[in-house]
Amino acid sequence: MTKITFPNMGNYQIVFKALFENLGFKVVPPPKTSKRSVEKGIAYSPEFICFPFKVCMGNYIQSIEEKGANTIVMLDTQGECRFQYFGRLQQKILDDLGYDVPLFSFNAKNTLGCLRKLGIFKNSPWRITRAVWIAWQKLRLVELIEDLSWKMRPREIKVGKTGKVMSKYLDILDKTNSLVKLRRLKRKILTAFSDIEIDKDREPLKIGVIGEMYVILESYVHRDTDVVLGNLGAEVHKVVRASTAVTHTLEPWQRKHLSNLARPYLKSTVGGHGLDSVAHMLEYAKEGFDGVVHLAPFGCMPETTVRPILTQISQEKNLPLLSLSLDEQSAEAGIQTRLEAFIDLIKDKKTKK
Repeated sequence: MTKITFPNMGNYQIVFKALFENLGFKVVPPPKTSKRSVEKGIAYSPEFICFPFKVCMGNYIQSIEEKGANTIVMLDTQGECRFQYFGRLQQKILDDLGYDVPLFSFNAKNTLGCLRKLGIFKNSPWRITRAVWIAWQKLRLVELIEDLSWKMRPREIKVGKTGKVMSKYLDILDKTNSLVKLRRLKRKILTAFSDIEIDKDREPLKIGVIGEMYVILESYVHRDTDVVLGNLGAEVHKVVRASTAVTHTLEPWQRKHLSNLARPYLKSTVGGHGLDSVAHMLEYAKEGFDGVVHLAPFGCMPETTVRPILTQISQEKNLPLLSLSLDEQSAEAGIQTRLEAFIDLIKDKKTKK
């Protein structure tokens, strides 16, 4: 039997699990990313490869050794960064370790071929359509829960209430597999978050988060920066998400919009999510945000390339910027200290103004 696994990517594992289970596969999600899984990834990854690569390798190895996974699926990109050969390099490492586990690296060009090799087209068109639609609805609900948590956390009176509601409904969402029940669940989610007691007079800072997609999405990698910022009294906003990756693939004019937005500062893509970072920071400046946090893997070439541009925009638009380079050496306490100092700086700036 095919046992599919995939790398952790924040709360989106709920979506991947639903998609492949509804297509008839046995799904074994990886254990939650931890220090142990990172150590496994580091042990078998090139020393100077980026942090996301090492985390993904650790996820794969744990899933194979502890859960018996025999097939891996991952998302690829068509950018100019090293992620183009992530899948091939990871497959070679797994082969060298003696694991007979195929890795399917999906991108916009090879999706049909990968789906065919996985045997998905043995299902009826109706079953495929239903599986994709349920996965899409779950994706939208995952992002709704995240959006509501970012909005409520800096306003909540009882600290921790938002986190409990978020965890509860993510768990319910994971177990819900009916379109009718998903529609009902959406109403329950909205009601549950609206019932959280908040301080209506509180005016949180508005902080935009930009950077490399995997780092933004995987909570272990970014050390729960959204939770830390929320507890410090800041409302977090993220534009780089799984839904935007899908819509940018299906609606290429949206990518064109980002290119036009960034053009005064950046006239080429530079690969990865570098152009997105520039465009989104300009959007946040236009919308009057109080600050921007830039998250990137240590040594990531696209994000390193655009960092001077982001600094220039910060100075010209008077928009505070905190850039964090993350790897296995990044300590949670150190990141929290920098975020606290950043928020204090913004509050001091607003007080003087």
